[in-house]
Amino acid sequence: LRESEARYKGIIDTQEELISRTLPDGTHIFANPAYCRYYEKPCDEILGSRFRPRIPHEEHSLIRKHFASLTRENPVAYIQHRVILPDGEVHWQSWTDQAIFNEKGEIVEYQSVGRDITEMILAEETGEMAKRKLTLLSRITRHDILNQITILKFFLDQAREEPDHTDIGDFIVKLDRVAKNIESQIAFTREYEDIGVKVPVWQNVREVLSKV
Repeated sequence: LRESEARYKGIIDTQEELISRTLPDGTHIFANPAYCRYYEKPCDEILGSRFRPRIPHEEHSLIRKHFASLTRENPVAYIQHRVILPDGEVHWQSWTDQAIFNEKGEIVEYQSVGRDITEMILAEETGEMAKRKLTLLSRITRHDILNQITILKFFLDQAREEPDHTDIGDFIVKLDRVAKNIESQIAFTREYEDIGVKVPVWQNVREVLSKV
């Protein structure tokens, strides 16, 4: 039994996930080292206390509904919410909470396993923003190219209506200009097709401005 308990403790203590067990009144009866480090509190200060992380006020009702949804038939639920860390930074967390019941069907404990998902949330938001910007840019570029094609068709119609026009060189110059505009706009799309794909890197402002 001691060997089994030591193995169990070794596994829990080395987990990066935040693991805790609390009584229905919020009293902590277990917290792994990762949980204590995350909140910058000694474990002996958390155990036996009703320690509660700071949660933005607008998300309190969401968390209350989450725990109220735990029943004997559905004892496990998943939630994402924000938390205010000791240094004041706001992070995102995901939690899988399980209610533990006694023979009478009463909740006697909650077991919670969580992790910080701030980087994932920010990456998703950045990806969505890049997608919106690319969509807008593609729409504008497509519109510009269609405008040039409209001009091109106009000049071609003129050439067909006046096949013996003496100033054919003027038509060729105009058509060449339109073709170059289209070529330039298509080339521009290559400049932004990798936006959001490559990892951002620091740029030398002096070098960038000198090139411009």
